[in-house]
Amino acid sequence: DSFLANILLTTVYGLSDQEEKAKNQAAEVLRINPKFSLERWTASINDQNLRERTVEALQKAGLPW
Repeated sequence: DSFLANILLTTVYGLSDQEEKAKNQAAEVLRINPKFSLERWTASINDQNLRERTVEALQKAGLPW
């Protein structure tokens, strides 16, 4: 039930093109925090390239903006 562990796993799976695993982890993220938003989660990432890669990975998993 660790939000941080689940969001990190979702990101890693999304970055490594393991979409099924990413989607399963994303479901856990939303179960733990139904109000999750990519906009809020990535707002503090100052490195534009890292932010874009993170958003792309999490969008592949189906997490909402």
